[in-house]
Amino acid sequence: MAARLIGEAGSALLHSYSQILFAESRWLGASVALASFVHPRHGAMGLLGALLSNALALALGLDRASIRRGIHGYNGVLLGLALGSLFALDPAGLLLLAMGCLLCVMLTAALGYALGQYFGLPALSAPFTLATWLSVLAALSLGGLRPAPVASSWFVGLLPALEPAWLWLPFQRLAAALFQTDAVTGLLLAAGLLLHSRVSVLLMAFGLLCAQLVHEFIGLRAELLEGYAFALSSMFSALALGGIFVVPSRSSFVLAGAGAVLSVVLLAASEAVLPAQLLPLTLPYTLVVWGLLLCLRLRGAEARGPRVAWLFAGSPEANLYQAREQQRRARVERLRIGLPFAGRWKVSQGVDGAHTHVGPWRFAFDFQALGQGGGLHRGAGLAAEDYFAFGMPVLAPADGTTWSCESAIADNPVGGINLERNWGNHVILQHSPGFFSCLAHLKKGSVRVVPGQPVQKGQLLGLCGNSGRSPFPHLHVQFQTQPALGAPALPFSFSDLLLWEDAKKRFLLEARPAEGAVVSNPERLAQPTRFWPGLSASMPGLLRQQWALCFHGKAETWTFGIDPLGRTFLESAPVRTRLTFRTSAEAFITLGLDGSRRTGLWLVGSLLQEVPFIDEPQGVEWLADGSDARMELECRPSEVRVRVERAPGLRFAGLRVGALARERYEVRLEAGQRIGVTRGGKPFLMARPEPLIVPTLEVLAGG
Repeated sequence: MAARLIGEAGSALLHSYSQILFAESRWLGASVALASFVHPRHGAMGLLGALLSNALALALGLDRASIRRGIHGYNGVLLGLALGSLFALDPAGLLLLAMGCLLCVMLTAALGYALGQYFGLPALSAPFTLATWLSVLAALSLGGLRPAPVASSWFVGLLPALEPAWLWLPFQRLAAALFQTDAVTGLLLAAGLLLHSRVSVLLMAFGLLCAQLVHEFIGLRAELLEGYAFALSSMFSALALGGIFVVPSRSSFVLAGAGAVLSVVLLAASEAVLPAQLLPLTLPYTLVVWGLLLCLRLRGAEARGPRVAWLFAGSPEANLYQAREQQRRARVERLRIGLPFAGRWKVSQGVDGAHTHVGPWRFAFDFQALGQGGGLHRGAGLAAEDYFAFGMPVLAPADGTTWSCESAIADNPVGGINLERNWGNHVILQHSPGFFSCLAHLKKGSVRVVPGQPVQKGQLLGLCGNSGRSPFPHLHVQFQTQPALGAPALPFSFSDLLLWEDAKKRFLLEARPAEGAVVSNPERLAQPTRFWPGLSASMPGLLRQQWALCFHGKAETWTFGIDPLGRTFLESAPVRTRLTFRTSAEAFITLGLDGSRRTGLWLVGSLLQEVPFIDEPQGVEWLADGSDARMELECRPSEVRVRVERAPGLRFAGLRVGALARERYEVRLEAGQRIGVTRGGKPFLMARPEPLIVPTLEVLAGG
């Protein structure tokens, strides 16, 4: 019990330091704490601020999880560091610190609730700024407080002797995060932050550079330029807006620069507003982040540009990974819309088409079938029957129920149109409440469904025709929120389609094909589950199955399971990694990976993010969803091969952060319930035969 309490107290303390840099990392917290003790007396005040704030939050019965995460402690650290730079470490100073910590805890709880509940905003360091101001104003009426002595560093005289002096300026600026000016403090902070998150270092450096450029153009007073607030505001605005509360991207990089510049402008304005006794502290950065985040949250769902991160991930890299996983999972879990035909068809009119896809109907597609030679019709195409699309089957794009249909309108001669019955023969399907599809211009008398009839994806609805406003045979497809014929069209994308580019085929997990594109549905693999070990077995059999392998010379076992939400997963042991996945007749889909990244299961799960079960013996390429990994798939009677080429590291704002060399993997899914993985074509990992555990997994890797 005592050991657990000590562990929780230690976690709360270290997280109190790491939260200054928007992180929940013990190692980073230790680095920040060590940096604060470059000036021992100063560091001691920060440590006392963290301990007092956490103790007071615990005494007040506040949420223990928030205390462990350092939510209440980091404002106390900042308060201690700020007061330590102003007042002496004596009984009077300690009493002022204790009262200030109580204010910090109260304000953190109150602002955190109010801002989060009504505006969806974080409290940031506003509690620290307000508590420091109140403490300083109270000190003006207290005669027992003594000013802080001149700060003394353990490294006095070490770095100033090194040349050139400008090299140490960025580290001195970074030290402002702890209200110090010693380059050693900045070096320790930079080292810890670099190990935790390289993108955070990049963002803070970029913010400082933007602020320095503003100074070069407009000229700030020397007092503002040399003060703590200049570096604090610019660096923390860039970090918060570039990768912590906003998903890292090129647009967030621009937002980070704009936030840094705006914080410097507010810093200059605050000098005219605040009394001479009060420093701006983190006020400019807090106001900038609040204002821009609120603007982003008030945008519409279709708005482009920076995306707000809805969950705290601990670093820009983790934030980006989490956002990609959420986006991919949302796409996987929503309705997968297939192309409503068989064979190769050409997009004759796409979104925002020049003819009829305008205004409320801009989000629609027209398709025409292609013949063997790639043409649209036989001969001169003078009759509707000459067109390859005429009389071709029209299929349901997704599961649903027939809402309404029409099949009695005559087909037009080529070049003729029926303006009185624009939509011609059609079928309207309801796929979910408020989500309908309309397939129009069908052949007279060809509709095979009736209102109220359930339909499955790929089921025959009718035949392509030339009815309605249709000068030549084609199929019109749109989705809408209302069942009325002619209702406004909704934006949507097709899933799992092949894009034909000359003789090459490219598989698209999801796309809105452009006008002129040639697309088709892929041929589905027969009995796809036989290629993934155990998925064709009964559920009781699955629950007993395990796979054994050797990864980096260490034995590893995978066990199948089902979580309380009914999701299937594989879990490795003795080092735990959990791969949550879903399989269907269309694809194997990784829903999530968590746990250690140093296992064979993480390797396989990261490679097989989404593998379509399509029968393409000649091979087909695609880009992995949410990443720049290039995938290639070959299907053979006895195995499926997936080749993956990816660049490790993080791509951020157009820059590659990490290794530049691309990694090449090949994953073999064999019908005999074996998996093989190679890297670089060289044997690197070998299977450990386990005849008592069925089936056996073989992992081979190289490189």
